[in-house]
Amino acid sequence: MKRFATMGSSCIVLSLAEAEECRAAVTDHEGDGQCDNGTLVILGDVGVNYYLNKRDIYVKEQLNTCGPMVLCIHGNHECRPAHIPSYGLQDWNGGQVCVQPEYPHVMFAVDGEVYTLEGRNHLVIGGAYSVDK
Repeated sequence: MKRFATMGSSCIVLSLAEAEECRAAVTDHEGDGQCDNGTLVILGDVGVNYYLNKRDIYVKEQLNTCGPMVLCIHGNHECRPAHIPSYGLQDWNGGQVCVQPEYPHVMFAVDGEVYTLEGRNHLVIGGAYSVDK
């Protein structure tokens, strides 16, 4: 059962576990012009910035090279990019995102920002802080 939705060249997944299947769906359209500016959106508990060690680096490297831009919406179990000094802000699709220079295709949405994807505006509000880390 698919747990992701595609919107034109964008793909929204519910978790990192569905990212591979969604990436394959986006890759199927490579070269046909539909995914030239594709965006993979991962909703909550992305699996990045959780351990704050080599495990996170591995996931970031995989996401950075997967093809489309990856927009992550933070969940309640990971460290917020705003609390990690290596992240900087950059403009993207009408709002600002947090990006590390070494992973330019992996972006974290900023809570309260509005981004335009496929001609529609999307307000982003990530997960609350969790004490059960």
